[in-house]
Amino acid sequence: LSFVKRNLRGPDSWVGKAVEIVAFGMTFDVIESLLRADPQIATRHRDELLDLFRPEGMQAFDPDGIVRAEYSLFRRALQYPPEKSDSWPFDRLHWLAFHFGQRNRILNRYYVFARDYARMLRLPWSQVASEAARLRDKHVLTSDWDIVLDPFGSLFLARHIESQLKARELLRQLHIVDGKFRLGSLLVRVVDEHVSYKDIPNFLSSAGPAYFDPFSRGPMKWNARERRLYLPDPEYKCAVYASLQVPVPTHDSGTAPPSAQSGHC
Repeated sequence: LSFVKRNLRGPDSWVGKAVEIVAFGMTFDVIESLLRADPQIATRHRDELLDLFRPEGMQAFDPDGIVRAEYSLFRRALQYPPEKSDSWPFDRLHWLAFHFGQRNRILNRYYVFARDYARMLRLPWSQVASEAARLRDKHVLTSDWDIVLDPFGSLFLARHIESQLKARELLRQLHIVDGKFRLGSLLVRVVDEHVSYKDIPNFLSSAGPAYFDPFSRGPMKWNARERRLYLPDPEYKCAVYASLQVPVPTHDSGTAPPSAQSGHC
């Protein structure tokens, strides 16, 4: 978990981030298994676990580093002609842009887009869709003069910008990872501070914005019947992005009243 989180914070491209998101997803549930096997781990290793799951928002994923990495890849594409291989078709637009495009003009236009794009990556999720549409209008739907002055370069740039804006799903996954960090922190605190089942909803509400749902900006949810802290999907009712089960305390039967199903469908 520590290794994955450290790499997620690094200045990697979207491809690298995608690999790290998958790796984190494969290790996230370890915290639930550990505390189920031995709840006292939450007390003995509280500081280490809270540091590991410390939520820091989107800034922790280094959005500027993502943009720099993507800019480096784009610049490299204009420094070397495309290659053909048995497994990869020949990119004719890339070839035309490389041989006939105005490279400085292309890079300058991409730099202007990159600055706006970096700001978009730091926005609250609720504003991302509208900002992506604005950037598409501003940078993809260019003036007729761009096509006249540099037709192949403009088309190549437009395609690349579209691909960057389609990374919105990866951006959503980073918000989910951010939510998982918050869930991990909350689970450790609930177990270590011996928060009773009936008090968990109030605990989640008072935990503060740093531990709230990164999508709705409200408290995380509690399913008392299944003893689960969870991050809900705002678009699909009854679906969840992630959840962690609170282990049964040794001094409690762990049975929650069937009626206490906060947030449960």
